[in-house]
Amino acid sequence: MGQKVNPVGLRIGINKGWQSRWFATRDYARLLKEDMLIRKIIEEQLGNAGISRIEMERTAEEVKVDMYTAKPGMVIGRRGATINDIRQSIEEATGNIIQLNIVEIKKPELVANLVAESIANQLLGRVSFRRAMKKAMSLSLKAGAKGVKIQVSGRLGGAEMARTEWYREGRVPLHTLRANIDYGFAEANTTFGKIGVKVWLYLGDIILDEAGSQKGASEEAEVKARAERDDSRTGLKSRVKKGAKKIREMRKTVISSGIKAAEDSAGTEEKVEKAPREKFAENGKPEKEGGAADREAPKTAAKQEVKAEAGKKTEKKEEKSSSRKADKDKKATKVGEEKKPDTKKVKDKQEDKKEEKKDSK
Repeated sequence: MGQKVNPVGLRIGINKGWQSRWFATRDYARLLKEDMLIRKIIEEQLGNAGISRIEMERTAEEVKVDMYTAKPGMVIGRRGATINDIRQSIEEATGNIIQLNIVEIKKPELVANLVAESIANQLLGRVSFRRAMKKAMSLSLKAGAKGVKIQVSGRLGGAEMARTEWYREGRVPLHTLRANIDYGFAEANTTFGKIGVKVWLYLGDIILDEAGSQKGASEEAEVKARAERDDSRTGLKSRVKKGAKKIREMRKTVISSGIKAAEDSAGTEEKVEKAPREKFAENGKPEKEGGAADREAPKTAAKQEVKAEAGKKTEKKEEKSSSRKADKDKKATKVGEEKKPDTKKVKDKQEDKKEEKKDSK
């Protein structure tokens, strides 16, 4: 549980190669020690030059050393002074002829070692570790990485208890062997202790051809982008031609429809002008008076109909209200008759009460 493998070492022989390329039968230990010494000398003298990796090849006569750096000016120095000093020091230490080659890295945001070193330098400058991590992630994603994972461990922010924190954006498929994942590690020696920085960058997939040659995801992406550009250009031309044809057809239809509409409107105007003249010529009336009378006649008829309907409605309402009043009066008279008491019965009761009082006395 929790055992992590270096992504570069896991992929050696699949889609990544060795950083030292040579073969030995007897002197393997001596040559391995020489390689480690060369790397140590370069790292000591060019610690701030942004060197991401050192590759070595050995022949019978000399050792070829390729240095991949983001700051080639610092490595070369004034008139090649620093590189000459490094070559002399390596030759004295190993006793071999050294050929030093400098390879410039154009996008340092896509190299895990350089990203880790930049975060470590910011931590030395007392920058907040969260800010440094998020800034590095955004820069690498903008540069073209498909996924980034950064882990920082140690006494973060000067805390007494050491802890680890990590952030991730995008995909980082560590178990996928065809995935091109770059791994980098750096340490920041702060005043309150060491802080370790680990960076994983997912740069796409490396796909093997049938012949066995490797094609990087970047090359494949470039090929696809070129094909898409060509397709888009041809597609744009065809779309422009089709659009121009459609616009011409639309213009023709609009012009023809406009002409037809104009002809129709002209015909209707002529009919409207001719119709009243013929009518009034037959009636023997002047054109203007006859036209006004005919226009006003339907309006007056409609007004009269509306008034008649309104009168009928008012009459019906009045009839309903009068019938309701008569019903109310009848009910009131009935109630009054029911409420009036019989005077004879009242008088008899009063006399009976008086007689009872006398008898009691």
